[in-house]
Amino acid sequence: MLVYNPADLGKAEGYAVRIASAVGKKKRLEIQAKAAEAGLKVLNATGGA
Repeated sequence: MLVYNPADLGKAEGYAVRIASAVGKKKRLEIQAKAAEAGLKVLNATGGA
């Protein structure tokens, strides 16, 4: 599932997520942290979260 903001993670239950390329570093790190809390796998994760 393609994610543009942290709120999109609520709809991603049971899916692996991919962060949209248009998302900046600050929001990307926030999405990665919330995905880790929810137990979701981020397919295109970068370091730092």
